Amino acid sequence: MTEFNPADAPAALHPVAGVSDSKPGRKLRYAAIVVTVTILAYSNLIYSSSMDNEFTNWDDESLVVRNTTIRSLSLDNLVTIFTPVSGWTYQPIRVLSYALDYQLWQLNPVGYQLTNVLLHTAAAVLLLLFLWRVTSTFFPHASASAVGMTALFTALVFAVHPVNVEAVAWVSGRKYCLLGFFTCAGLYCYAESGRGGGRRWWFMFASLAATVLAILSSPLGVMLPGLYVLCDVTGAVKLEKKAAVRRRLAMYGGLFVVCAILAPILWRALVGGGAEGGASKGHYQDRPVYTLLTMLRVLADYFRNLVVPLWLNCRYVDRMTTSILDAKVLAAIVAIGALLFGLCRAGSRQRRTLTFCAGWFAIGWFPASNIIPIGIKMADRYIYIAAIGVFYALALVLHRYGDAASAGSGRRTTAIRMGQVGVVAVLLGFTSQRVKIWENSVTLWSDSVAKERGNFMAHASLGSALGRRGAYDQAIFHLTESLRINPTHANTYFNLGNVYLAVGDSAAAILCFESTLALDSAYIDARINLGIVRARAGDLEGAAHEFTLARNAAPENVAARRNHENVLRIMAQSPQYTPEPPREREE
Repeated sequence: MTEFNPADAPAALHPVAGVSDSKPGRKLRYAAIVVTVTILAYSNLIYSSSMDNEFTNWDDESLVVRNTTIRSLSLDNLVTIFTPVSGWTYQPIRVLSYALDYQLWQLNPVGYQLTNVLLHTAAAVLLLLFLWRVTSTFFPHASASAVGMTALFTALVFAVHPVNVEAVAWVSGRKYCLLGFFTCAGLYCYAESGRGGGRRWWFMFASLAATVLAILSSPLGVMLPGLYVLCDVTGAVKLEKKAAVRRRLAMYGGLFVVCAILAPILWRALVGGGAEGGASKGHYQDRPVYTLLTMLRVLADYFRNLVVPLWLNCRYVDRMTTSILDAKVLAAIVAIGALLFGLCRAGSRQRRTLTFCAGWFAIGWFPASNIIPIGIKMADRYIYIAAIGVFYALALVLHRYGDAASAGSGRRTTAIRMGQVGVVAVLLGFTSQRVKIWENSVTLWSDSVAKERGNFMAHASLGSALGRRGAYDQAIFHLTESLRINPTHANTYFNLGNVYLAVGDSAAAILCFESTLALDSAYIDARINLGIVRARAGDLEGAAHEFTLARNAAPENVAARRNHENVLRIMAQSPQYTPEPPREREE
C-alpha cells in the first residue's frame, strides 16, 4: 500500500502523536465494550415496544400463522424446507428460523419480534467491528477516538434509523434481519482473514459460510461477494502477509463455487414466478427505458427518505415514470453526475473512501434495482444493507467537521459533538413513532392510506383488517375505494363479498363473488363461498353447480367436497343443510 499522507485525510482523522491502533491497549478495549453496550442499549430500547405488536395481514399469516412447514423440525420436514420448488423464492434459512421460533413460542408474536430485534442488534455490533477495521485501514495514523467514533456513529444510525423499521418490526421482514446479520458477520470475518496468523484460515471459512447463509436467507444476499470485491478494490481491507493473499485467492475460488451452485436455483425461482412479489416481471410496455427512469425516480425517493424520513410507507404505489423531464429523475441524474465529478477531482484518499461509500450503496441495492424487473419497485427493506454506505459517508463528514472545529474553541467542538448526538436523538424519535405504526394491521394500513390516498393495496388491506374486527361499515368503504382505484383486483372483490356475507347482504355478496370469478376463474375459495351464499339464499341447484365446478378444479379441496355432498343431501330431502363457514383469504 502507498505511504499515508496526513494531508490526504479528513480533519477528523488526522493522526494524534503517540497513538497507535495496531495494538489496542486496555483503554481501547474498554472503549470497544462501552460502544458495543451503547448499540445494544439503543437498539433494544427503540424496538422494545414492538414486542406488543401483532401478526399483520401482510404475509405474516401465510409465512407463519398458516404455514404448516414451520411446525416441525423432523428430518423429513427439514428436507422439505431445503428442497427448492420451481416458481417459489428459495429462502430456507428464513423458514428454518421461523420453525425454531415456533418450537419456543408456538404462535406468540412476541418471540418472532424478539428474534428480529436480536438479529438486527447483532448486525449493528458486527458492523461496528467491521467498520472499525475499515476506518483504521483507510486512515492508519488516525486517533483511536476518531476511528471508534466513526464506526460507532455509523452503527448507531443503522441500528436506529426509521427506514429499517420495516425489516425489523415486521415479522415477515425476518429475511432482511438474517441478511443483515450474515452480511455483517461475513464482512467482519473477511476483514479479519486478511491479517497475519495461521488461525486466519478459520475467518476465511467463516466468511464463506456467512455468504452461503446470507444467500439462503434472502436472494439479495447475492450482493455480498460484490462487497468483498469492493473492500479489496478500495483497499478497505488490509492484506498483511503473503499468506493472507493466498487465503484471499482461495476465498474467491470458494465464492465462485458457491455462485455456480446457487445461481441456477435462484434464477429458476426468479423467472418461474412466486407468491411474494419477487418473481421476474416484464418491462412496462416492453420498454426497459421506462424501468430505468422509474428506478432513477425511486433512487431520489430513497435518498429523500434517508435524509427526511417523513414519507416512509409499508407499500409504495408502483407508478411508472416515462419522462426524463420528471423532477426526481433529473435530480437523480444531477446527483450521479456530481458524484462522478467528485470522484474525478478527489485526491487518492478521498477517492477511495468515496468509492467505498458509493459502491456499497450501489452493490447493496443492485439486486432490487429492477435490472431484472420484479413486482415491487420500491420498499424500505430493499435498502436495509445499501443504506449503510450513506450512513458511513455521513459519519466521515461529521467527524471531519468535528475535528476541524477542535482546532478552534472548545465550545465549537462541543457544538459539533452535540450535533452528532442530536442526529441520533432525532432518528430515535422518528423510529419510535414508526415502530408503533406496525402494532397491528389496522394501524399499519391506516398510516399507508393517510400517506397515499390513491393506494389501492393499502385500502384493500385496511378493509380486510377492519372486516375481521367487525367494523363492517369502514371495511366496505375502504374495499369499495380500493376497487374504484383498481377495479381489476380479484382478491378485493372476494374480501368485499365476505364482508357483505357477514352483514347478511346476500345479493351484494353474490355480485362480488361473481366479479371475483370473472377476473380469476380459478379462484376456488370464491367459488366455494359463492356456492355457500347461494345455498343460504335457497338456490340449491346454483349452489350444487358452484360446488361441482370447485371440485372439478380442485379435487383435493375438502370444503368443496363436504359442501357439495351436503347440498346434494338436501336436494334429496336429507336433514337440513349446514354449510361450512365461508372461506377467507388474506390480502
